[in-house]
Amino acid sequence: MLRKKMNYNLFSKITTSIYDENSFEENKIELALTVDKLLKEKYYVFSKYSIKYIDGSYEVEGEGRRDLINTLKIGYKQNVFRDDITLGVDYTYANDDVNFEGYSSSKNIINTSVKWEF
Repeated sequence: MLRKKMNYNLFSKITTSIYDENSFEENKIELALTVDKLLKEKYYVFSKYSIKYIDGSYEVEGEGRRDLINTLKIGYKQNVFRDDITLGVDYTYANDDVNFEGYSSSKNIINTSVKWEF
C-alpha cells in the first residue's frame, strides 16, 4: 500500500565531455533512482540514490583514473508562510572510489534553501 502512494523515477544518463582536444576527455554513465512523497498535501519528502561511473583520460602516475561514485541524498521541503515560499533541507553522502589507492574520498553535505516563486 505504501508503494502506491510514492512516486518513483529511474533514469540513466550517458555523457562525454571534452575540455581540451589534446589534454582531457571524460565519459560518464549515471544511473539514479528517485523516490518522493507528498504528505498531508503540504509536505514533500524525497530521496535519491545514484551510481556514477567516470572514465577519463586524466592520469595519475601513468594510470588512467576511473571513478565509481555512490551518492545518497535525503531531503524535505515545506511551504512556509505562503504557498509560493518553500523551505528545503537535504543531506547528501557521496563516496568516490577510484581505481588506485590514496585518492578515495567521502563527502557529507547539508544544504538548506529558501525558494520564492513569483
